[in-house]
Amino acid sequence: MLRADGFALFIAVCNSPTKRTTLIESLDESLPGTDLWVVHMDAGTTDPLEEVLRQVGSNPSWPIMVVGLEKAIL
Repeated sequence: MLRADGFALFIAVCNSPTKRTTLIESLDESLPGTDLWVVHMDAGTTDPLEEVLRQVGSNPSWPIMVVGLEKAIL
């Protein structure tokens, strides 16, 4: 398996929306000089990757947090 230069995938589950927001804000603050994008999925999302690309563009070079992925895949 090859990894794209600079690419990493991490998955975290947080069942508390308030805690999730706090954690994302904390992560954003801990990465000065880096834009952190938050992509929201909903039950109508049929292709999560296409939705990410629609919201952030085709060649993002910054961290992306995907919120609500479970709604799109259930």
